[in-house]
Amino acid sequence: MSNSKRLPAYALIIAINDLNGAGLQAPEPDAIKLSKTLASLGVPYIETLTGPAATRQAIVQKLADIADNRRIVDDAPIIYFGGHARRIPFAVPGVGTYPAEFLVPYDTLLSEFRRTPPVPPIPDVTISALLGRIAQKKSKHTTLLLDCCHAGSGSRDDDADNAIDSIHDVDLDKLIGLDQDLWSELPSDTNNDPCETNGSSRAAQNNRTLSLRYGGVTSHVLIASCHEVQTAQEYRTPYGFQALFTTALIEALNECKEDNVIWTVTPIGLFERIKMIMEDIQHRERSLKPQYPQCEGYYKDRPVFSTPARPHGSHAIAPIVERGGRIILPIGLLAGVGRQSVFDIYDYPQGRLKHVDRLGAHHVLDAETSMVAGRNLNPGPDAYAVMCTPPTALPVEMVGDFAALYNDKSFQASLVGTFGSHEPLSHFINPVRSRGKLSASYMRPHQFELRNVHGGVLRFRGASQVPGALYKAAMFFHHLDQTATSPLADPNMINLFVVRLGEAYRTDVLREANALAPQGQPTQIHPIRGYSVAVSNASFGLQIFNRGAYNLYVYVFYFDPNDYSITPLYLPPTSDIPLPTGGSLAIGYGSSGAPPLNFTLAEGMYEDKGFIKVYYSMFPSEMSSIQQDGFDDGRNSRPGDSPYPPSVFGSITYPVTVFDPRDRR
Repeated sequence: MSNSKRLPAYALIIAINDLNGAGLQAPEPDAIKLSKTLASLGVPYIETLTGPAATRQAIVQKLADIADNRRIVDDAPIIYFGGHARRIPFAVPGVGTYPAEFLVPYDTLLSEFRRTPPVPPIPDVTISALLGRIAQKKSKHTTLLLDCCHAGSGSRDDDADNAIDSIHDVDLDKLIGLDQDLWSELPSDTNNDPCETNGSSRAAQNNRTLSLRYGGVTSHVLIASCHEVQTAQEYRTPYGFQALFTTALIEALNECKEDNVIWTVTPIGLFERIKMIMEDIQHRERSLKPQYPQCEGYYKDRPVFSTPARPHGSHAIAPIVERGGRIILPIGLLAGVGRQSVFDIYDYPQGRLKHVDRLGAHHVLDAETSMVAGRNLNPGPDAYAVMCTPPTALPVEMVGDFAALYNDKSFQASLVGTFGSHEPLSHFINPVRSRGKLSASYMRPHQFELRNVHGGVLRFRGASQVPGALYKAAMFFHHLDQTATSPLADPNMINLFVVRLGEAYRTDVLREANALAPQGQPTQIHPIRGYSVAVSNASFGLQIFNRGAYNLYVYVFYFDPNDYSITPLYLPPTSDIPLPTGGSLAIGYGSSGAPPLNFTLAEGMYEDKGFIKVYYSMFPSEMSSIQQDGFDDGRNSRPGDSPYPPSVFGSITYPVTVFDPRDRR
């Protein structure tokens, strides 16, 4: 695997120094180094906007052009910004008020320096809309690299005298006039007619988001130099100023080239390299303060420089590390890992994918699993794990000739290949005569039906589709039914409410604007009684209250038994705990970054049953590993002894029924 090959990637590098020579001095020199590094890796198409060329109009136009550029076909876009950023409360008409992150272009700095009419900075909602356009027209493999701080001062150095505090100089009316058309393009799955969803039976949809840092965003993966309220630093060297994050980024890319993994390195693998190099630099440069990079996004495990997913796709569990002779995974009981779980470990020595070991779970906590390796595996930053078998087998009632098909050797070989495990099929499928979670029928010629206990029905022709459907059903019911809960958890510590959202005229700290806000009283959902909602064009939000005594990370998923999809409704950023004790979390409005929900029905359906499941834990977990696309999408996915203090964790499942009030059945 030669690095001299052209990488199927496109890079846009944006960098802006301070104008007075006393502030940021590293971005533009760093941009030159980064451009040369990417070129040496084989990236064939690199564009730069630096200094006076990096105006507001030029940046927005260049991002917009990526979606329509015929030279960028199957390329994975890489977008880098180095310079100032600010965090300002901002009201987006028709969407909501939230603490926006603004990137500061050259002409914004120039207008402030010359005290001329201000040029508005670029809010993250505008960047999100442009990235959403790229995702829809080109690729969902965009990697966004931000080397800028997100504190209100907007300074990447530690000298308060050089900080630019210009909150009151932002011309919000001008900003809305410039960008409002783009905001209407924010990614959304919602159609005009909620009863017609192009054949999709997914009832809860929420792909509309503002924040670049939202953990479940699908349009891009973000690797940021620091958390939202930290300062991104630069330091002096004999060769001039260098930014801590970008220096580590360039060194990490060169390491990937030397290790021959540039084709396979993933965002999470690149992030782990950057983080380790930053720690080394901070240890060497004593003047630097702690700075912690951040990696967020739904597709963190896909390659950065190539669009094909690695062999195990979205069900790979990463990152994994070796600690004290044990392999540590960032998931545990909460994500469906049991003490009998077995994992395959993969790595990229000399740039080639290799199965390095098969290990059983040794110690399982709520958000972490440790395994004992018989030898020193020394996993690289791109190593990952795959769960070989779920702890529970799916009981399947086999009707008609399906049992004969299931016992056919060639069919079983196909099943084994689909499940990707050397374990017996009995670990996945448990044939039963009655009361199965799934009823499988085979009616000649080549007609198949899978019907589950929640009313979901899949019908298709050809035996080739059966293994994929059974695989998704097995993982779906495993995660839906598992209820690992800490003995310290109070069953009443989490309360979930659904609230209808509507346009509301509100006064923001900066301006007055229309925004999505709760309408009427919220409705509490109970795990036993569930929740029924009439199909409509309305948007909904969720409110989660923490009545317990512990700060919690929460993760919210929608389980759809019609296509076996497991869709994240809310994945928290890794920077802080989103639900403190006695606090609440709003999903779909406010500042969580998660988009609103829309409850829909597929054409011809009277009602659609599904489940909202809330997971909670005192510690962060890589819960995105349990997500999977619906069967119709045709892609496989699966989830992913030192003393520990007692932890609080658990999950609560809430039945949801969407019905059509026009049907009198």
